[in-house]
Amino acid sequence: MGLRDLLSGTESHIPKLLERLSSPEVAEREKTVSRMLALLPQQGPAAFAAAAPPLVQLLADDEVVWQPLHALVLALHKADKRVIEPVIPSLVAWATAPAPTGPRCLQLLAELATQGLDLRTLPTALHMATELVELGDPTLSPGAVALLQAAGLEASRYAVLMAPVRERMAQAHAFGAETAPATTAIGAVRELFLAKRLEEAIPMISAVQEQLRAANKLVPLWYLQGQFHRAALSPDGEFIALANEDELRVLNPAGTQRWGTRVPGRIHRLMMRGSRLMVTVPTQVLCFDLEGKVLWRHDLPVAPTALTATEEPETYVALADNTIMRIGPGGASQPPVRVHHPVVWISCSAQGELVVAAGDGATLQAYDARLNPRWRFPGGRWATVNVSFSGASVLAGTDGREVVAVSGTGGGRTWKAILDRPVLAVSTSKTGRVNLAADATALYHFSLSGQQIWKMAPGEEIRFFAADALGINLVLVTASGVRMYEHLDGWRNLVEHWTPLMEMGTPTPPQARERVKAAIAAFKANRYDEGASIARQALSIARGIR
Repeated sequence: MGLRDLLSGTESHIPKLLERLSSPEVAEREKTVSRMLALLPQQGPAAFAAAAPPLVQLLADDEVVWQPLHALVLALHKADKRVIEPVIPSLVAWATAPAPTGPRCLQLLAELATQGLDLRTLPTALHMATELVELGDPTLSPGAVALLQAAGLEASRYAVLMAPVRERMAQAHAFGAETAPATTAIGAVRELFLAKRLEEAIPMISAVQEQLRAANKLVPLWYLQGQFHRAALSPDGEFIALANEDELRVLNPAGTQRWGTRVPGRIHRLMMRGSRLMVTVPTQVLCFDLEGKVLWRHDLPVAPTALTATEEPETYVALADNTIMRIGPGGASQPPVRVHHPVVWISCSAQGELVVAAGDGATLQAYDARLNPRWRFPGGRWATVNVSFSGASVLAGTDGREVVAVSGTGGGRTWKAILDRPVLAVSTSKTGRVNLAADATALYHFSLSGQQIWKMAPGEEIRFFAADALGINLVLVTASGVRMYEHLDGWRNLVEHWTPLMEMGTPTPPQARERVKAAIAAFKANRYDEGASIARQALSIARGIR
């Protein structure tokens, strides 16, 4: 029987037309849908009642004849809503499917709503679309917004309001933080939105954001895609240096590049102290000012293995021949001092009164500024070390999983923690109250006593991290790029221990001290956004006057 015969027949021939829609020939399927559209006025929508479910199934599955099938379903619904209404639940169920099925079904539901489909009778569809808007999936969210707007809801505005909530919820999951209360609150917000009471929901949205912010102690600031292997921050967090092979970039806190250059060989280490950026390459140490001018360069007799520098123009470079070289202003060096084991990492206090070398030997070795031995701390194979700004505390990590805090004055252990993987890098703040460590999968924060405060897994390989002297700004180098964060616990530590961190013989101006008090009150009330904002003002006032 030909297509012409089918079109001149009765509704019993509709199944035969449906069979033709399974033809492997695209042209045949398109022609069949067109004939069915032509048949609709002749036989009426009732003739298609049994055909509606397989038509909608084909609409979800057939990528090629989507548009004519779409038009056929709309035409059937326009002719008689009762024909299509039984298959609406199927469209709703498929609306969450991956592209292209989900977006198509959402688009069709929105267009059916413009033709009179009462979405208020489909609470499941409205809830589903609202959740898709909250999730922000780039393929499904636009169709969900269109569907909700067809129901008379302020979906575009809702999407904007919920975007920061979505980001903070994802961050909370990365921290492994408790999100059940926030999830419950979001459910209440959703009900208010669907009841067209969005204005009432806005304060609740703000409260959820603050609740999640209290759990998410790292605030993402920016992301730079690329292959980087090293990073360094200036003590005040105003300059960020990044290394990609032989390429050196220096950025501002907003992630905008200040300057960049190429150096003679792959960058081994970066170090920022005072107004200088130190860089080691296979045969040299280079010293830049923070605007990119080379102040001096020093040729090395053998390859460097570690680098550190003081606030004053003093630089220490560990070399592959088991020596440490001290380089003064202008690049003039002192005779290298021999050590008893290979050094893989070296760190010093701001004034250089404490220099600690970590390496493959069984101890951490501490020196004074002239590299005279001070104390030793026994241990395993050390992979990294960081001395606090004041020299009061030392944080070190083994190539196993141990992070150890040591007293800078005598070398006694104060606490020990175990990471999930071998330690990559560590950082301790000015007073040793903000202790950060990273392995390949997570970043950890430990208190002054070694208690784990939080753990954050970014979802990709960590290659390195660095933090400023206050533990407020930190940069994470991952497999895909560089991520800059603001650490809210760093701000809290700053205001709660303002005198030892900031005064240093210079009294805090009254307007800054008032803001410090206000910030402390906000943090104690778990209003972390507000506390960080006020603390930022206090620091700006204090630095501006100094």
